[in-house]
Amino acid sequence: MADKDTVKGKLQANLVEFNALARQLFGHIAEGKSSSDQHGATLSAVVDKLVERQKEIDELTETAVLMRSRQKEIDKINMELDRRTQEMTDLQLRLQDAEKTLEVAVYNGKQKLETNQAGQSRCCVSR
Repeated sequence: MADKDTVKGKLQANLVEFNALARQLFGHIAEGKSSSDQHGATLSAVVDKLVERQKEIDELTETAVLMRSRQKEIDKINMELDRRTQEMTDLQLRLQDAEKTLEVAVYNGKQKLETNQAGQSRCCVSR
């Protein structure tokens, strides 16, 4: 996306044009020409352009403020998402540890059971 297509680019372009128009207006005023129809029409056209640019600048500024607000919300949601992802990763690790502990306990339990059964069968056979 070209810079002139972004809100920032449009705002900068409008501010530059607004500045040029303001200088032009002040230049006409400083010339102090008589209030001929041509001079008045030129001043009126410059003022109209200034007003138009000011409206565009106001709209772009509102858009930029809204975009910044939304970006803050997005950043906040992303931080929460990262936190939750880390919690899930931690829980998965704890679950894996618990599974390993359970596997060891089940294996040890089977070994004891087999040992007890073997001892009981020896005991029963020797009687």
